[in-house]
Amino acid sequence: METAQWFCDQLAQGLADFEHALEQVPADRLYVEPPPAAGEDSLGEWPAARHLFHLAYYEQHTAIPALHYWIGEPYPHYEGPDEDAAWESAREIERGIAMLRETREWQMELIPRVLAETWRHVHHTGWGDVSLRWAMTKTIQHTHEHINGVLRLALFWEMTETHAQQAEQGTAD
Repeated sequence: METAQWFCDQLAQGLADFEHALEQVPADRLYVEPPPAAGEDSLGEWPAARHLFHLAYYEQHTAIPALHYWIGEPYPHYEGPDEDAAWESAREIERGIAMLRETREWQMELIPRVLAETWRHVHHTGWGDVSLRWAMTKTIQHTHEHINGVLRLALFWEMTETHAQQAEQGTAD
């Protein structure tokens, strides 16, 4: 399979997988910070909606500008708006999903414009000296990282809450 098609397929599948992960989180927990836990039991600090916003924000302000760079546009400046401030004004799940879908569509429109030899070209970036193949693989990895974060919220919330309560009462195993 051609590199461009593979990345487009991964972006489309990652979007579907992320949306599926979000559907697993009860609606009343989408904006709730996870219960506190230590070590491997930790579900992190972000609610599911924040994972969604971050993924879309990253792609809009980092991944897409990097892709533009490899197809011949000027080096992008990564000093966009403050993500935390942007999150405060854009918390709606529907808006986050629309933003992520849009960023994926933009990437899938740009990727076919990449020449075959360009995938291995190395440029200096915020990640160091990397190829476009590396940068796009980072986007795919980042997607999986946040799918995992959301699925952990969906699957282990109650268990984490129970362990935290037991620890407070001194009854943990």
